[in-house]
Amino acid sequence: MPQKAQKYCSGKFNRCTNKVRVGEKYCPDCEKKYSKMDREKYERDRGSAAQRGYDSHWNNVSAKYLKRNPFCELCGFPVLSRVAHHIVPLKEGGAKSNFDNLMALCFSCHAKIHAEQTTISEAGVLTYK
Repeated sequence: MPQKAQKYCSGKFNRCTNKVRVGEKYCPDCEKKYSKMDREKYERDRGSAAQRGYDSHWNNVSAKYLKRNPFCELCGFPVLSRVAHHIVPLKEGGAKSNFDNLMALCFSCHAKIHAEQTTISEAGVLTYK
């Protein structure tokens, strides 16, 4: 019997890369650990993209970088890159617009990088490594 199609868990707040069946929203880990209130608090405290520095200037820089580097620089597969990732995060002093601080990534590799950089305590508190 064929298996149901899968998609990525919607647990964006912890950058989850687990897969779930179509029709399900969260993987068992995300469902167990985090309540709706925790997700809402994280999204509220996180701030908007503009508040975090991702404004029209960033959109222009990102578009130029991705045009020059159309393939994922991490996985090596000829997958069109979709995310310009800051190697040194902005909150750690990384240069926002410097091409030397960017790498073109596919969505999958970008999610994996952030999943490795982030840990979440049992209490639902995000910490970055």
